[in-house]
Amino acid sequence: MNTTHPTREQALELIEKYSTSTKQHLLQVGEIMKYFAEKLWEDAHYWWLVGALHDIDWDYIEKDGDRHIAEDLEKILLEIGASEELIGDIRAHGYHLPHITDEPNTLVRKYICAVDELSGFMW
Repeated sequence: MNTTHPTREQALELIEKYSTSTKQHLLQVGEIMKYFAEKLWEDAHYWWLVGALHDIDWDYIEKDGDRHIAEDLEKILLEIGASEELIGDIRAHGYHLPHITDEPNTLVRKYICAVDELSGFMW
C-alpha cells in the first residue's frame, strides 16, 4: 500500500488544467469523500484525492464514455505521480463500463461509487 500520495495542491493543479464543466462536481465529490473518511477513521486526504480526481479525464476526453477512466486518466494522473492503488480506486467507480476490470470491492471503492451518483442530487 502506497503511503505517499500526491498533495492537495498537485490535485488542484490538475483540476485547473483538465477540468472545465466538471470542476465543481470534482471538488464536491472530493469534500464528501473526505467527510465520510473522517467519520470512518480512514485516510481523509486519500479519500479526498479519489473523489476530487475521479472524473479528471471527463472534459479532456470530451465526455466520451468509451474512453472514460482509461488510458487518458492514467496519463493525466501520472503527471502527479499517482500510484496504481489510486488509479485503481478511481477506476472502480466505472465498474459498469465494459473496459474496466477494477471492482468496487473495498470501502473507498464502494463509497466513490455511491458518492459520485448521489452528489448529483445534492448539486
